[in-house]
Amino acid sequence: MDDLLNGFSEPRECEEPPRKHSRRNCSRRQSPHSQKPRQKRKMKSTDTSELNESCTENETPKSLSLTHIPYLLTPAGSLVGSGNTCHPGPFPVVQGSHFQFKIILCPAPVPGSVLSCVPTTPPIPEHNAFSTNRSIPMSPDRRVSCSPFAPSAADLPNSPEAASMHCPSIEIDTDNTNKCKETQVQHVQQEKQQEKHKLVNSFIEAQKQLCLKTFALEQDSLYTETMLVNSRINPKTGKVVSKTAEKELLNYDLAEKERHTLELLNLFDDPKEMETKIIALLGQSGMGKTVLVKKICHEWSTGKFGQFSFVFYFECRNMDVSKQYSFKDFLFKLSSCAQEKNIDVYQHILRNSEKVLLIFDGFDEFQDPEGLLHGSFTTSPSKTNKAKDLFTGLFQKKLLRGCTLLITARVRERLNQYLGKVDKIIEMMGFSPSQVEWYIKEYFKERPDFSNALEWIKGYPYVFSYCYIPFMCKMMCLFAEENLKTRNKELPLSLAALYEGLFQKNLHAHGTCIADGAEIQNRTVDVSCLDFESEKKNSLELQSQSLPSDTGDALGLGQGTVTPSNALALVQNFYFAVNMLDKINDRNLVRYVSFDPKKRRNQESCPDMVRRFLIGLVCYNNGISSSKLTKHVKKQKKMIAYFQTLELSEFCPQRLLEVLHCVYGTDNLRLISSLDVTLDKELSFLDTRLTPPDVFVLKKVLQRSEEKVSLDLRKTGIDQKGLKELISLKKIRSYRASLSDTVNLWKMLLANGHTVLLKKCIKKFTLEPFKLESLKDVTDLKALVDIQNDVCNCALNSCLEITEIPAVKNLKRLTFGLGKKHGQDGFLKLVEILPKLPALQHLDLNNLTENHIGDKGVEKLAEKFPELQCLQALDLSQNNITGVGAKKLAAALPSLHSLQTLSLFNNNVCDMGAEELASILPDMTSLEALHLDCNRITCTGAEKLAASLQKCPKMRSLRMYSMTIPHGTLQRLQQRDSRISCLTIG
Repeated sequence: MDDLLNGFSEPRECEEPPRKHSRRNCSRRQSPHSQKPRQKRKMKSTDTSELNESCTENETPKSLSLTHIPYLLTPAGSLVGSGNTCHPGPFPVVQGSHFQFKIILCPAPVPGSVLSCVPTTPPIPEHNAFSTNRSIPMSPDRRVSCSPFAPSAADLPNSPEAASMHCPSIEIDTDNTNKCKETQVQHVQQEKQQEKHKLVNSFIEAQKQLCLKTFALEQDSLYTETMLVNSRINPKTGKVVSKTAEKELLNYDLAEKERHTLELLNLFDDPKEMETKIIALLGQSGMGKTVLVKKICHEWSTGKFGQFSFVFYFECRNMDVSKQYSFKDFLFKLSSCAQEKNIDVYQHILRNSEKVLLIFDGFDEFQDPEGLLHGSFTTSPSKTNKAKDLFTGLFQKKLLRGCTLLITARVRERLNQYLGKVDKIIEMMGFSPSQVEWYIKEYFKERPDFSNALEWIKGYPYVFSYCYIPFMCKMMCLFAEENLKTRNKELPLSLAALYEGLFQKNLHAHGTCIADGAEIQNRTVDVSCLDFESEKKNSLELQSQSLPSDTGDALGLGQGTVTPSNALALVQNFYFAVNMLDKINDRNLVRYVSFDPKKRRNQESCPDMVRRFLIGLVCYNNGISSSKLTKHVKKQKKMIAYFQTLELSEFCPQRLLEVLHCVYGTDNLRLISSLDVTLDKELSFLDTRLTPPDVFVLKKVLQRSEEKVSLDLRKTGIDQKGLKELISLKKIRSYRASLSDTVNLWKMLLANGHTVLLKKCIKKFTLEPFKLESLKDVTDLKALVDIQNDVCNCALNSCLEITEIPAVKNLKRLTFGLGKKHGQDGFLKLVEILPKLPALQHLDLNNLTENHIGDKGVEKLAEKFPELQCLQALDLSQNNITGVGAKKLAAALPSLHSLQTLSLFNNNVCDMGAEELASILPDMTSLEALHLDCNRITCTGAEKLAASLQKCPKMRSLRMYSMTIPHGTLQRLQQRDSRISCLTIG
């Protein structure tokens, strides 16, 4: 043992002889980078006392490397320096006078740790201390230390045998050590993740509490859900339309509205999977768009709309699109957001964008909206960008991909040109007539002295027609509350007079009257009517907003014309008209309100409502001083003289309706009568929205017309009440309307016993010509045909002498165009109706999208030929008819004694079908033209047809051009008979 201790005395330089494969002498290990692992290993060695202090009685020792253990006992009983791995076991104690050892028993060690045997007293003198830098040499066939500093067996002459130095079962479990470290890392990560989830959940809860408090409806509020319709852009086929042109929405009839109506909770349901969903909520000013989106925020805070974890509400009027923001500040600072927010919440939002709803209320009120969506978002969201660019990135689906955007805007305003890029269009239709009456009754429910308020309001029919707009309905209630007992019922009530009467009290309270023409600045106004959800009267500070300089200079207004910037658009238009009235001269006023037939509505400088308010204020004389009255009289004369020069027949339907509103606002009956002369006698409002105010002014003008007029009311969205009022006028000669709306009106009149009006409606209704474009059209036509029985039975009981519906009896032309998808199914339903159309002469089944009725459809049609004795033209082009269908058709064609033209252009008729047609041509004495172009007929079929043509002296044309017939053959046949055409004309 002494020898062993002497052999491990203090190390001497160059003690170890060079080895052949020693790593120390390897040139590749001399680089500075190769020294780093060695330095790290040396830094791991620690003092023995420090290691012992780290292990207490109740603690598990940490995982130790072998360089941490100063002395170890071998199984042979020898004491060695550190370097070999040793597992704790029953080692024998070394017998010696200089050393005293004892085994330290510790708790169960962590896998991979090593227990040390530490001497209680210094075992040797200081000069014989063991070096901690030496280790047991590595055996080439055993798993021991692989340190580059480990000496070979030859360098340790006093060391025991290798077999006695190695304990195979004693080693460090590095795999378990790594697993332990991984478990600890995962545990730390889980704790951090839980903390983040707590922060996120805390933010969501704070956001819900904020929405619950901010957007809560008052207890006494009258909230009424308006009709939400899933709308679409009206496709203008056959016309070249600019991408930036004004887009019109489809006008549904009542049945279609009910079918496309959405519930509020189903607003965000979309079966399509898209990255970002953009929903446009459209409606007129005052329709309640802001109230609806606030209702959505409130419902989300109560647990509904569970597909969203985050809802951010932005008011576009308060957003300065020119300021710079990071996207994080854009979300948290510009929206109605809770104050509890940090980077973890923001990162969670970015990772879960599909659970984020962004609401932008009032797109039309963006500050500096020019070019808002024309740019392209290309920068990083982590950098600061203009709010305009960030909104553009969201709209172009480049930022926060997967989120849902809900944008509210007015119809035909700034968002109109971008509707083609949104995924869903929701239109607010306003109050129905029953909802209007319910709201007014509920408003005065607890006030018995206003029991007749509804009838009093109905006494002003023009203003009452605006009550389908919730804002206007609330204004009429306020007006009735103020004037029900005092106002003279004989005084007319125009739209301008209504607004003037509501706001005059507030304006006088501040020492200014509208009639005096003073500027309206920094005044409070009763705006309980600005938000119909609130029943309590609040005050709103109206901020002054100057007109654009170019507009004011062009009109001669100068500076200082102001409008309230935070009020509703209707109120802004009214205040704008009030300020303009006394600042503009007669000539400029006429120039400002004038109509240009060549300009579209969105190209004019004067908004429609501003024009109506201006004309109404000029012609409203109540409460105006004598000096101002004289000045307004001059403007009245100028304006009436301008309207007398108009030719109403030059205007498109939309502009015509606006002219009628302005003419009615003048309250000049002579002007209305003079304009009736220039009115077109065939008035068509096809694809033009007709609101209740439009119906009212149109009715008033038509009542004074001297000649009878025909009306086309298809695809106008007119309600049943308006349809009844218009078609009951004596000046209406005939009318066309949606079949479903017409049938429902007749059923209502029949059920209510209005037989006289029913008879007038039936006689005036016309259907010629009629085109079926959807399965609904086929169903509506069937309903129209079936109602004849009910009408005839009613006529017998009431002596009305109605035996049939003239429109059904006289229908001569029917066009079918459902396309490939529904063509065959729709035609099979139509075939059952055809025998009930006794005057049908032209049946056109040729459509650009190809109906594809097929052989099955032709077979069903051939069965009805004996009942279609008036049919003169049958066009079956592009319907995927083969030789089998042509054979069925040929067998039944002789029963059509009036058929003059038969077209089978662009089908799949082969020689078999051509031979069958050739065989019956001599029997069809009335047939004059047969078109068989672009089929699969060959020379054989062409020869058969040409030979049969010789037996038909009354036929004038036979067209059978085909790629399968050689051109020389066609020329030869044409030389034989000039009635054969070689040209391909569909």
